Amino acid sequence: MIQLQWIAAVLSDSAYRSDVEANVRSSLGGLYSELGHTAAGPFDAMLPRLLASNDPRFGLPPLRQTVQRSMRELRECWIPSSKAGRWK
Repeated sequence: MIQLQWIAAVLSDSAYRSDVEANVRSSLGGLYSELGHTAAGPFDAMLPRLLASNDPRFGLPPLRQTVQRSMRELRECWIPSSKAGRWK
């Protein structure tokens, strides 16, 4: 729960900087590569979706789908939810 509160604070902070998106994008390839080359990686990446009958809301999406998203989209989704008290 504390992680969700931290994300809400980062996304709603007036000091949000757009250069963060470039840093996140540059680290995604390494994250997905690590998941593919460690013993726990497949469990972390695929198991949640498999346990949820292949529901795409669970687990990680493919890298090509992840890099198509933007911080603007995340903020547009997150801010209304956080203001409604869903993440407190």
